[in-house]
Amino acid sequence: MASSVTAREPAWLDGVPVDGAEMRAAVTGLLYPSAGVVRGIFPAQIPTPAMQIRVPAGLSVVSDGQNGLLPLELAATTDLDIAASSPTQPRIDSLIAEFTDNGASSLYRYRVLTGTPAASPSAPALPPADQLTAKTLRVSNIAVAANATNIVDANITPQASQVYLGGIGGQWTNYAPTWSSTGTQPAIGNGLLNGRYMKVGRTVHWTVVIVPGSTTTFGTGAYRVSVPFQSANAVAVGELCVVGATRWQGQYEIVPNGTVAALYFPTSATDCRLTVWSPTVPLTFANGNTFLLSGTYEAAT
Repeated sequence: MASSVTAREPAWLDGVPVDGAEMRAAVTGLLYPSAGVVRGIFPAQIPTPAMQIRVPAGLSVVSDGQNGLLPLELAATTDLDIAASSPTQPRIDSLIAEFTDNGASSLYRYRVLTGTPAASPSAPALPPADQLTAKTLRVSNIAVAANATNIVDANITPQASQVYLGGIGGQWTNYAPTWSSTGTQPAIGNGLLNGRYMKVGRTVHWTVVIVPGSTTTFGTGAYRVSVPFQSANAVAVGELCVVGATRWQGQYEIVPNGTVAALYFPTSATDCRLTVWSPTVPLTFANGNTFLLSGTYEAAT
């Protein structure tokens, strides 16, 4: 049994040599609470969608496996290619930050890993097979449908946490939610469909706004909206409302490990029991109405 344990040598001791791992632990370990994206880096579609993604200039920090963080800066916004789609099956690609420590020949880059087409595809394994000693950060996943000819924002799902100097958060990020249903799918047309989130560690604060326009179609079945990050293995609930001639208050639910929120409203003005939100419950959702969602949940990573 021990009553004490020696700590790593501090980085600022006179006459004590400090290696790279010790310096990273002392400096970046103080600045950032964990690996993640500091600014920029999260990819988006290019202005005219094609088989490419646009990676903004920015900075991420990658764990070195020794209690330190490796800063990887992208100096200029860059478009990266997505491999041609499979004609028969979907796949999931990943944008990763990657660092391999080989001294003067070290490798440090952002790159797209191409997944394997399958009926139920999975994201590529890390570290990559061609760089088994690499330290990596999975920034985002890119869903590539069978016969896809372009990538749009709805295909891109952030995976890395947003990290902040000293662990202090506060920056909100736009995302493109998917409004879907269990039946015929709705289409926003010329309406408004916006989402925003703030992710601090594994805590996600998020909002969604839907305002139908004159060309919106409403589909059939129970409505759902996609979350910005897959949820943890726990149920999450939050608030929502829909406003037409009257205001209706409701609730959403995200199941464990979920990627969508199920949406519920009272059955009628005289029945407060909740039922699924649909084109005609609790009101006939129409041009000029407003749907608002706001809440907090725990992300899987």
